[in-house]
This record gives sequence, structure tokens and C-alpha cells, in this order.
Amino acid sequence: MLLPAVIVAGVLAALVGVWAGRVAAPANPKPQPARVVSVGAARLVVPADWQPARLRSTGIAGLDAEHAVAFERPGLSLRAVAMFAPTVEPSLIPRELRSAFPGHPPAPRAARVGGWPAWTYHLTAGSSGPHADATVLATTAGVLAIVCTTLVPSAADPGCAADVESVTVRGAVALVPSRSLALELRLPTVLDGLNRARSRHRAALSRADTAESQALAARRLGADHRAAARVVDAAAGPAGMPLIRDLTGAAEAYDALGRAAAESSPAGFEAARAAVRQADAELARGVADVPRPITAQPTRTGSTVTVRQNHNGPSGSVPAVLFLLLMLLAAAAGVATGSSEVAPRLWRSAAAAARLAPRL
Repeated sequence: MLLPAVIVAGVLAALVGVWAGRVAAPANPKPQPARVVSVGAARLVVPADWQPARLRSTGIAGLDAEHAVAFERPGLSLRAVAMFAPTVEPSLIPRELRSAFPGHPPAPRAARVGGWPAWTYHLTAGSSGPHADATVLATTAGVLAIVCTTLVPSAADPGCAADVESVTVRGAVALVPSRSLALELRLPTVLDGLNRARSRHRAALSRADTAESQALAARRLGADHRAAARVVDAAAGPAGMPLIRDLTGAAEAYDALGRAAAESSPAGFEAARAAVRQADAELARGVADVPRPITAQPTRTGSTVTVRQNHNGPSGSVPAVLFLLLMLLAAAAGVATGSSEVAPRLWRSAAAAARLAPRL
């Protein structure tokens, strides 16, 4: 009869152990709340196990604590950096990050941050430097970059941007990434500046009553277009080359007009005026060929995904075809009236209509 008693005692002991375990451990442990962090104009919700870390622990030199925050991630020497840059570079990689990873960046691959379309670059600072996946999300307020780093080359893929739960960028419109996006965003400002200079110097050209004053005004118009070409070159990278060519062509046409005026050659001046009209038409077509930024759409369900939209954003810009039509009509008006002005003040109205998200 001892055997059944031993069995019963064992069963009772096991039940007591199970009961004690349930008392010691809650039946439904509360998940850790997600971590909310702000950087620049952006607000991110990241996993709770991303612990704050020092920027220098990432191995990326030159990061500014005012515009970047770092996290320690679970794993071997894994770090994450969130940074916000107000300037959109041609590659979309923030300038501070590009300087830490010299050399031409590889082709990006499509990615998403908080449900928004983005680009990811795999960057390396050499065999002894950090390896990183930099995921960039472009908005009209600037670029949010999520940089996932490791100092151990043999560690698992350091990608972590997919773990970001949501993104909010104050007063911004999320944009579809593209090689020409930096040009698309900068172009309205460039055209505004060029228009102001053109208006002033065309007025001087029309008032000029001596060959010297005509030549001076024409040369200044040439300089206006070269200055615009330099701005495009600095801001847009390879995507701006066609427009730089058109701006340079217009500058050369105005230079020729100035030479003809200085030589007091009526025939040469008329030929130069025709060349200016042609250059302006080519420039108008070049402007029309620049795409407009495309507003991005989120594609994640079951989570909070927000980039606050401005209803006066890219979708409200003037169509490129309309801009071209305005320019060509302006040029035709200049020819019909015999005026020395080419493509008059319609530049200003078209550029103002094309301004993107004026209040970010």
C-alpha cells in the first residue's frame, strides 16, 4: 500500500510546484512600452529594447548630438543612429554621414521606414571601420536617416530600420525617393532667384540708350544664368546636368548679345537676339523636363504611421507643360513687339505657382 501513497504524494508535490510557479510569474506579463524619440523635425517610435547610447559608440565620426541620437540594440556591438538633415542631397544620404563613409555610395535598394518608401545603402568605412545600412526617408522638411551599424564584420546583417514602428515629421510631406529629388525640391527657389535677376537686368537692357549700357546689361544676364547653373550643380548632382547645359547655353547667348552691342553691329545684335530667344525656349523645355516630386503613400497596416501632410504640397504644383507654355508665350510676345526683353515676367508667376509646400 506504500506505492500508491508515494504516487499520490508525488502528484500533489507536482501540482503544488505548478501552482507556485503560476503565482511567481504573472499569467499575462505586460509588454515593454515602445520608446519615443525626437530628432530634428522627426519623431520616431522605436522598440523598447533600443537603449540610449553615446554617439561615439557607433564608430561613426562627426555626428552632431543636436541632430542625431544613438541606441544600443540587442546583439553583438549593434548600434542604431537616427538623424535628421534639413538639406536634401542628390543621394539623399545626409552630408555628415557621407563624410564618415568616403567613396561613391553603392546603388540603393528599395526599403520602408514606418511604412513609408525609402532607400537603403550599405556603407563601409574600410575593413577596420564600421559597417552600416543607412535607410533614408525623404520629406519636404528634409531627410530622416536610420543608420544601423556594427563594428564586427561577422555579425548578422545590421539592418534595423524595419523595426521603427512609426514616423512623424512636423508639417512635412513624405516623398518618393529619386535621383532627381534634390533638383526637384531646389528648382523653384533657383527659378525665383533667376527671375528676380533677369527682371532687373532685362529692364536695364530695355532702357539702355548706349552700346556700352546694352553690353553691360547683356553680360549681367549671362552672369545671372551662370550663377543659377552653379547652384543647380552644387545642389542636384548628375540629375542637374541637362538643366546646367541649358542655363549655360542661355548665358552664352546673352554674352553674344553683349558682344554684338559692344561692337555696335545692328546685324549682329539681331542675330544674337534670335539666339537668345532660342536659348530661352530650350531653357523652358529643360525646366519642363524636370519631374515634380511625388507624394508618398504609406503601405503598412496595424500600426500608427504618420507624416503630416500639407495640402499645398507637390500635388498642387504647376504642371510642367503649363510652365513651358507660359515661357513660350512670353518669348513669342517679346518677338512680336520687337522688345529687347525675352521671356518677360511670367517666370515669376510660374515659379511662384510651382513652389512646394511653402509652410513646412
